Parts: sequence; C-alpha cells; structure tokens
Amino acid sequence: MKNDQHDRYCDDQELMPHDNLVETEIEMRILPLDDKLTEHHEPSRQFVIFAIYGLGGVGKTTIARKIFDDRGRKVLSAHADENVGNEIKSAQIQKGAEGYGLQTDRIWQLKVEDSWMLLLWAACLEQAKVTPELKKIGIGILPKCDCFPLAIKAVGGVLHRKGYRQKEWERICDSRAFSLKDPTTGTEGGVRSSIYLSYQYAPPHLKQCFLYLSLFPVDFEIKQHLVTQLWISEGFIDIDTRHGHSLEETADEQTSVSQEESNKHNNREEIAQEGGENINLLRDSSDGRNTTSSEIVVVDDDNKNSSEHAKGTPRLSSCGHSSKTSPDKQSHCSDQEMDDWYFKELAERGLVQRENKTKRYKMHEQVRKIAESLTENEVCAGHPKSLDTENVATLPASLYRLSFLNKGLTTIPEDVGKLKSLRTLLLSGNPLGETDMDTICKNLQLLRVLDLSDTEIQSVPKTLGNLVYLRHLNLSRTKIRALHESIGRLRRLRFLGLRECERLTSLPKSIQKLLKLEYLDFRDSGITKSTRLHNLRHLALLHGFVVDSMSSNGLPLEDLQNMSNIIDLQIDIRKIVDRNIASYGNGMLKLKEKDNLRNLEIRCCTVNSETLSAGELERSKTMFTQLHPHQCLVSLKIDGYHGTVYPEWLCFSELPNLQHLSLENSKFCERLPPICHLQKLKFLRIANLSKLRTIDMQPTAEMPSFPNVEELEIEGMEDLENWSDFRAGDLLHLRKLALIRCPKLKRLPGGLEHCKTMSKMELIHAGLVQVLEKIPVQELLVEAMPSLREVSNLPLMKVFTVISCPNLETVSGVNSLQYIHMEDEQLPKWLGQHFSRIETLDILGKKQLLVRCERSKEDWYIVREIPRVYAYLPKRLPYFSYAWGNDFFCKYKTQRTGSTVSSSSTGNDDSPLGPAAPVDETDKKFLPLGPAPADETYKKNFHIAFPIVVSLLPVNLILSDRNPSEELSLLFLYAVFVGFLTFIVTKSRQ
Repeated sequence: MKNDQHDRYCDDQELMPHDNLVETEIEMRILPLDDKLTEHHEPSRQFVIFAIYGLGGVGKTTIARKIFDDRGRKVLSAHADENVGNEIKSAQIQKGAEGYGLQTDRIWQLKVEDSWMLLLWAACLEQAKVTPELKKIGIGILPKCDCFPLAIKAVGGVLHRKGYRQKEWERICDSRAFSLKDPTTGTEGGVRSSIYLSYQYAPPHLKQCFLYLSLFPVDFEIKQHLVTQLWISEGFIDIDTRHGHSLEETADEQTSVSQEESNKHNNREEIAQEGGENINLLRDSSDGRNTTSSEIVVVDDDNKNSSEHAKGTPRLSSCGHSSKTSPDKQSHCSDQEMDDWYFKELAERGLVQRENKTKRYKMHEQVRKIAESLTENEVCAGHPKSLDTENVATLPASLYRLSFLNKGLTTIPEDVGKLKSLRTLLLSGNPLGETDMDTICKNLQLLRVLDLSDTEIQSVPKTLGNLVYLRHLNLSRTKIRALHESIGRLRRLRFLGLRECERLTSLPKSIQKLLKLEYLDFRDSGITKSTRLHNLRHLALLHGFVVDSMSSNGLPLEDLQNMSNIIDLQIDIRKIVDRNIASYGNGMLKLKEKDNLRNLEIRCCTVNSETLSAGELERSKTMFTQLHPHQCLVSLKIDGYHGTVYPEWLCFSELPNLQHLSLENSKFCERLPPICHLQKLKFLRIANLSKLRTIDMQPTAEMPSFPNVEELEIEGMEDLENWSDFRAGDLLHLRKLALIRCPKLKRLPGGLEHCKTMSKMELIHAGLVQVLEKIPVQELLVEAMPSLREVSNLPLMKVFTVISCPNLETVSGVNSLQYIHMEDEQLPKWLGQHFSRIETLDILGKKQLLVRCERSKEDWYIVREIPRVYAYLPKRLPYFSYAWGNDFFCKYKTQRTGSTVSSSSTGNDDSPLGPAAPVDETDKKFLPLGPAPADETYKKNFHIAFPIVVSLLPVNLILSDRNPSEELSLLFLYAVFVGFLTFIVTKSRQ
C-alpha cells in the first residue's frame, strides 16, 4: 500500500481540475451542437428529436443531460447503436418532428495531453515525480484507452496502487487485458478492456463485492450502507477479522495478501497467453485458479463444516482466509468506516461512480456488462417476462442471487421457489400484495438475504423460521401487522429492517433470541407495546427506541445498558416522570461510557409541547443532562428539545470529535450553546428555534469560530434578528450557506469575506436583508427578498438566480458572472448593463413579461446583447430562444388549447394558454401541438369532386360524336386537370 505522504497527496486530489477539465471539454464540444439544435429548429415543428449514438462509456448520457437542462422541447436519445439513431431520425421526421443524429465516438475523446493529466489525477501521482520514461509508458497506455475518460480513470485506479514503479507500469501497458474485444464492435482496447484490467488487478475480497453489484440494474441508485449489509450477510466481508484492528490495518492486510495472489495469477496468465494458450479473460482467478465467482468460498460464522457446505453448495469467502475471533471482543472499526473504505476502493478503480459527493453510487452500463459476464448463470437482475411459463429455462437452477427491483410484480413468481441454491432474493419496490411466501420460506432454505421492503405484503408466514441461514431481512415500509414468533429461530440474523411499518404494533418476544443481531431499525413504525431488548448485546445500530414512562408503552432505558457495541442510536422520548430521573445518574443508561457510540439522535415526541408545565420542562432539562454521550461522538441531532438552554455538555471540551450537528424544533430555547468552538464540526443545521433572537459567535482569542464547517444551514428562525460578525480565521472551509425563512434578520454577519471560496449561497425569505457584498461565492440564489437593493463586489460569482426580488436595483462587481436565471414580474434595469463574461440568460415569467423581450419590443435591447437567452412560461413551457452569434430568434408556437406534451400534465383554464393538450390514449401518441389546424374543407370537396370528374370522362367519350383527334385533345386536358388537383392537394398536405 501507499505511504502516508502519498495518501495525503491523493486526498488533496479532490482539488485537482479533473471535473473542470471534463466540464470544459463538454462545453467546448457542446457549443456547436447546441447551436445546431437551435439553428435547425423550425417553429412549425412540434419538437426536436436528436439521437446521440456511440460506443458505451463515451459520454452519450452526459452530453444529453448537459444539453437537455434548459433547452426546451427537445428529446435527446442516447444509444450505442448507430442504427437506432438513424431509425429515430427517419421515424420522427415522418411524424412531423425534426430528427438529427450525432455520433459521439470521437466527440468525447480527450487530447493526449489532457488525457495524460487525467491519468495522473486518477492515479493520484505528482507530475513533478514522474520520470520521462514513466511518462512515455503512460502516453503509450492512452491509445489503448481510446482516450475516453471512463477508461482512463479505470486504468489510473490500477496505477494508483503501483506508484512510480516503472516495471509495474510496463506490465500494465503490456497486459493482455487490452486485447479483450468489445462484442459490439469487435475492436480491442477502449472502455471495456480498461474496466476489465481494473477488475483483474483488484484484490479478491473487492472482486466479490464488485460482482455482487450486478444484481442492480443500470443507473440504479446503490445505497452504500445497505449494500455493505448485503456483502456482510453473504460473507464477502468478514467483520470478525476486524476485532482489535483499525479498518485500514485490516484492509491493508487483506489487500497485501490477496493482491500478491492476484499478481501471481496475473503473471501466470501473461505467460500462458504468450505461449498461445487460450485464456478466458472473463474468469475470476483471484485464488490462482480459473474459477467462477461462486467458487470463492464463504466463511460460515457458526460452523466450518456447516450443512450447506455438506450439501455441496459453494462456500463464499471474503478475504481468502477465515478468522474465528470471539464475538465478545470489541471492534474498533465501525460499519460506516468499512462502507467508506470499500466503496472508495471501487470508485478509485472506476468500477462504480459516486453521485454528487453523497454516499450513493451508480454502475456504468459498460462496467455492469463486465460484471454480468463474470457472473453468468449465477447472478441475475431479472425481469418478470423472464419468468413466463415458456421461458423458465432462462433462469438456471445454479442461480445463487436474483433481484426483481421495481419491476411491477404483484405476486412472487412460482418458479422462484424452485431455485434451491438461491442465497440472495431482492424483491424491493414491487406491489406484492397477498402473496404466498410460504413456498419461498419452505424451499429456499439457503437464503442469506431477503429484501421485501416497499412492497404491499401484510403478513409473514410461520415458515419464516425455516430460513436458518438468513442474515439480512428487510421488511421496511410494508403493511405487516405482526412478526411471527418463529423469527426467534433465525439465530444467524444480523440485520432486521422494520422502518415505517406503521401497522406493526409490537415486536415478538422471541426477538430476544437473536443474539447476533447487529442492526435493528423500527423507526417511525407503529410499535407501542413494550418488548425487552436487553439480551441484544451486540446491536451496533438501534433506531426507534421509544421511551414512555407514563404507561406500559415504550421500552425501558435500562435495556440500553448492556449494549456496549452500540454505534448508531436513535431515541424517541415521549414522557418522563420524577421516579426515572434519579436512575439516569445512578448509571442506568451510561451513555458516557459507550465509547463506540458515533451517531446519536434524540427526538422528543410530546404531542403538545406548548402545554408543558414548569416541572416538566425542568425534568426534561435534567434528563438531557444525564444523556451525556462519550466524547467520541461524531454526529448529534436533537429534535424537539423542551428546555430553555441546551445541556452544558454540548461544547468543544466535552465533544471534541463532533462533525455533524443538527438542532431542530425547540420552542423554548432562547440562546445557543458554545457550538462555534467545535473545531472538527463540518456540518451545522439550526432549524425552527422559534424564540431565538440572536446568534452570538462568542469569540475567544484562542479558538476561531467554525474553522472546519463546510455546510451551514439556518432555517425557520421566525424571531432571529441579529447575527454577530465573524473574524479572520473563521469559516475558512465554508462551501455552502443556506438562510431560509428568517424574516426579521436585518443583515448577514460580517466577515464572510474570510471564507476561501464558497460554492453556493441560498437566501430565501430573508426579508430585511438589503445588501449583499464582499462574499467569495460562486453560485448565489436570492428568493422572496423584497428589501434586497444591492448585490455588489462578488468577483467569483458565476451563477446568479433571482426570484421575486422586485427592489433589487444594483448588481455590480460581478466580473465572472456567466449565467443568470430570472423569475419576476419584469426585467430589472441592472440587466441592461454590460457583463463581460455573460453566456446565458434564463427567464421564467408570465406572457406579458416575455412579450416585452421579443424582437423590437421594449426589453429587446437587453436580450439582444446576451449570447443565449431562453424564455419560459410558468411550468417551464418554452416561449422563445435567442442566439446572439447567428442572430437567431425562435418563438415557439403554442396551441390555444394547451402547450405541454406531457401526458401527466393537467390543464388550467386560468393559465394564459388554456388547458393542456389532450392525449390520444388509443395508441399513446401525443396529439400535435402548434397553431390551430387550418380549415380542411377543401379535402372533403376534393374527395367528392375528384371521382365525379373521373367518372364523367368515359361517359363523355362514349356519348360524343367527336373525331379521334378531338377526343385525344379532351383526354389530355382531363389528365392535366387531374394532375394539377393532385399536385395542389399534395403540396397543401406538406
């Protein structure tokens, strides 16, 4: 593994210009394409169809999304097949829409030097330390990636583990993985080969986790914490090996051992291929053998010679070795840290893509195809049609993992019960109702994972107890009313999800027998009857713990006393009486001794807090004083606190490691605790403290205020009037500031100029703020601020959104401004001034406003000086587009009876356009938009006149006494007349 210095440099790479590089490349390539879309658009057409096609991973969807954002009625379709693009183009032209095709295979390739910089970024390497020989090898790798960003990032993830070792770079450059052919194009190299190379060099425990992700469809949002539970349940992550070690130590040990095995196998593979042997590149060979993914063994946490192994089923393993450590030993690594490490590894290798700095990921289509190839006949992300009677053969009996996520299933297909070897069954998101689960529970006795969340099931059968190997059971957001006592037989169960089961009123008594349970979530469920949990000593997460000492409902707090491994705790406190107060101090709860506790949420759920007596308020204060957590706490949320002053332990000396803090819904608190001195705090949210009038930073000479806070949210502070100033050294890392519904706040705190760079600021209903100045913000949103008069000296601002700020008169010192979005009754005068870098103006308003912006109208002098202008009616219905470069102005024609093409839209007779256009439900084709249809009576008259004229021709010829020359002349005239009519009708239709 890398040394600490290299790790620190890699962490700093988040500041490197990878995103900017790709973003700039998009902009440069998109501009002419966007112009073409606008330039070719004819107002008479109802919408534009533009097919984007090319190889997988070249950026089709990215380009489509980039264009589609604010471009009006254009449909952009991204496909890997050129034929699809051509078909869309021709079909839509026939239907009256514009159709165009764009091939992206070359539009998305980076320049060589840009590709090289991206490779260094992905590999976390410093350019100054790269030798000329190393750079030459790197430049030689780039053509094998076809200079595609996705491929470069995948290879960079491999080089990241090799550092600056030249021989390792040469080995990668010469890898036969680059000879893997794309089945679509038949070409070598590119995205598919690079992804397989990244997979090939991953350690075995990471390979298994990656292959498991093929259960999720393309673009499915993969939740990090949930998938980690599934990995643990399947045995891919052996959490017992972590006892007494940090995650990094465990991971390094696993990686060093398994990476050595992978390298040995890779060497053997290269030698075999040089010798002409035919090696199947789509095989997992992590243990030195050509094996399929299911042949990797899993450690059974109870018995190495378990019955499932005796039956001949494959034994999964996460790390290539087993470790039998007593579960009583304390783990110093939380599941959250484990989540982060595994997904960070997969993301750095280009095998998953992180969604906007959240803990949610997606798998690219090309990456998923590799995973599917490696798990064929063992893992299936199914579709209901694959279970039709005649297609049962498509599900092999050897299937180990099956998912039907959000597929519209109303019953569990009968044939699923025949898959005897099944270990994972995911059925989340289907409208399963009164379905027969009995067959599932009787036949699928090797199941380790069963997910029925977000379904309509109302009961769980007694035979659930047959699933003795089950480790993960998710019944969240279902309609179940009770859990059968047979659940106590699931002695291996580790994860039980019952969140938001509103009809579930109690837990079975046998839940006490689930001694290995680590995760129990029944938050926001209907559980009111007391069930003791004191035997569940290994719980790491407990949500929904209800305390109500006034009745038999709720759970006794002493049940928490033995839970020494608790990491994440959420408590709902309903009522506390005097007799309970003393017991907190006597050690009944002892939160301060729980040194594994990282996340704590305390929610006070009194029905009507305004009627609380003075005695009840005092008891609430005493109770919170005794709920003093350990100083290792990382995240704290207090919701509905009833005291006038927050507990004294909410300060830096008592919570030095706190990073996330949320204080919400306190109706009595009049001042904040000294939270500004929490030195490690990164996220702070203060909401709905209705009596708070002043935010006092309480500065000290020794410590700056919020030195590491990145996001600060203040919301719903109805009486907040003052906010003391910041000093130099405060808020150095602030990225986002949100101020929402603070109608009495007179001004923003001074000292915001000390922030290095603020990415975004949102000010909504901050009614009395008049001036915004000297703030290093890149994106500013101001909404419903009637007192705002001036925005000045914001030199870094690139995006400015203004909504309902009628008195804003001055905008100056914004030399970086590129994009303006306006929603108001009229265009402000400040828009008429010259902004040197402005690129786009986006206007949304009523028709009266937009008419003034048309060519030669009152506000045209403002519009004509801006490179691109997009105007929308309410509900973002396109009104006109303007491009300064080619002096193009396109006004979209809308039908008098509506202007939306969405079948889900509802008409409004009060809108300026009338009700929405109707939809022909017969064949689901939208009725044409645009102007009202022209009078087509001529067609009816023609259909009557044409046959009469034609029929008169033979009659006239038979009954006439003309000579042959006269008859020929008359026939010619008839032919000319008919041809002329046909021409006129055809032209009119066109």
